[in-house]
Amino acid sequence: MYLRIFTIFLLGFFSIYCGGGGGSSSSTNDNAANENASDTVTNSIAGTWLLPYPGIEDCIERYTFDNDGGIEVVSGSEITTGIYTFEDTVNVGERHALFIQLSNDNRAPDCAGDSVDDTGLALTTYLIFNSATVIDWYTDANGGQFLVTMTKE
Repeated sequence: MYLRIFTIFLLGFFSIYCGGGGGSSSSTNDNAANENASDTVTNSIAGTWLLPYPGIEDCIERYTFDNDGGIEVVSGSEITTGIYTFEDTVNVGERHALFIQLSNDNRAPDCAGDSVDDTGLALTTYLIFNSATVIDWYTDANGGQFLVTMTKE
């Protein structure tokens, strides 16, 4: 599964962590809250996103993000499930943080023919919505390496 490649890459260069957006403060000033709201953008990851597996024709990985925080990834015969958290509202120009933790894997062959148990796999990536149906994945909130582009089914 391509998530395995993401994780290996991320582990080589970054510490995987799970945390809040940080840096926010509470204010009772309604004007300040209204100004901040106009400088944000909200997107949803919910739905099924497709990733043609690199170098293997006719194999497309399907990433289904449920509204309740569940994820299912189908790659070839492999089916993995887990949970995710997604930062749906960010400041304009920022990337959305996506944390995924897989908890189950049927250990069937994925698109590459590998039967690796991805149970326990955890990663954080950062997304840019090019449109409502096209997202780019990156290794870091700012800069970092481009990973893949996915399209919504």
